[in-house]
Order: sequence, then C-alpha cells, then structure tokens
Amino acid sequence: GLDHNDQSLRAIISLCTQFGKVRMLGSAALMLCCVASGRCDSYWERQIGLWDVAAGLAIVVAAGGKFKMGEILEDLRVDLEAACTSSLLVSRIHG
Repeated sequence: GLDHNDQSLRAIISLCTQFGKVRMLGSAALMLCCVASGRCDSYWERQIGLWDVAAGLAIVVAAGGKFKMGEILEDLRVDLEAACTSSLLVSRIHG
C-alpha cells in the first residue's frame, strides 16, 4: 500500500497541483465508472488491489476507454491509470 510518510505525502501534493481538479471518492470501482461515463477524464492509483479494479476496467474498456497497468506483484497489487481516451494516459507506467 501507500506509505503515509512526509516524503510520500509531499509527492502526492505535488502531483495533485498538476491537475485542474482532483476527486478522491474512496472507491476505485466508482471512479472507473466515472471515467467510463465521461464524468471524469482519468483515474490513477499506485499499488491498488487487482480485485478492486478488474470489473471497473472492463466497464472502461466496454465504453471505449483505455488503461495502462504496471507489473502485477505477488500480492496482486498494481500501478494503474485509466482514461476515457488514450491521449489522456500520461503516466510512465510500464507493464
């Protein structure tokens, strides 16, 4: 999971300042549905459980969206980015 030390929190704050608006609803599945419906442009998460995003990613793809996923770790956690169009995939996630 995400470390909550000072350095990690500063990195998150720095990242958030690069976006027009940041929404944190607390549900990866709901956020991915927002991407699929066009209510949100993109979704990004570090070390999310694959079980938390699998169905949401299927919905994003069915709606014509795109995603990038990093290497799946032994504990089934992964870095993930999804967006309503491929031009909005901006992270450096590599699988």
